Amino acid sequence: MRRFIDIKEDIEETNYWIPVSNLMAAFMLVLLVVLVAGFGYVNNMPKNVPKQEQQQQTANADQKYLEEMKAREAALKAKSEALKELVGIREGIVSKLSDTLAGLGINADIDKETGSVRFGEAVLFNVNSTDLNPAGQEYLKKLIPAYLSVVLSEKNREYIEQIVIEGHADDGGTYLYNLDLSQKRSYSVAGFIMNNKLSMLQDGTDAEKLLAISGKSFSRPVMIDNAVDRSLSRRVELAFVLKYDMLMDRMQDAVEDSKE
Repeated sequence: MRRFIDIKEDIEETNYWIPVSNLMAAFMLVLLVVLVAGFGYVNNMPKNVPKQEQQQQTANADQKYLEEMKAREAALKAKSEALKELVGIREGIVSKLSDTLAGLGINADIDKETGSVRFGEAVLFNVNSTDLNPAGQEYLKKLIPAYLSVVLSEKNREYIEQIVIEGHADDGGTYLYNLDLSQKRSYSVAGFIMNNKLSMLQDGTDAEKLLAISGKSFSRPVMIDNAVDRSLSRRVELAFVLKYDMLMDRMQDAVEDSKE
């Protein structure tokens, strides 16, 4: 009887303890929760890091864009200033040329935009001739010193790249014939200037190295009422060329200064 009671009591005592299988189940549940939580944390890590990087990249991109816009604005401003300087120099020379030549009684057609001085064929040459006529020689003796005194004045000299003597013809005859004619006429004018020392300035500076010649044939005719004016097309032009490279360098310097 006691044995039965002991066994019964033993059995009843074991009912107070959680079965091992339940402990294992609970342990596995806790482990699973931990693993899931850990996995969720780890899984969230890559999402947070790229987001921060993306925010940083966006900030960097915005900063770069602002810097590029500032640089572009500075470049445009510098270019605008260089162009204003260029236009101002040209306008000043053209205005001074007009006043000077008019004051000396020298008849010359001056292009108000480019500053080119234009004189027709009859002023310098006989028909189909490349030799300066006497009247043309006297005309150049008056014109060239006055022209150079303005274009190569102390104020303007540093801006002048070249002084070009351009010969032009009408469309009568072949292009090649007129190319040769216009080239020889421009050469004749340049030769006369150099041989007679008309390129010598009052301060002793010789401007002959700035002289260049060009023959245009009939590539640039003078148009009147949408028609070629052959008489006006036969001409010689005297044009100054500004130092664009120097002005562009100044523009670049201004851009670089603005970045500092």
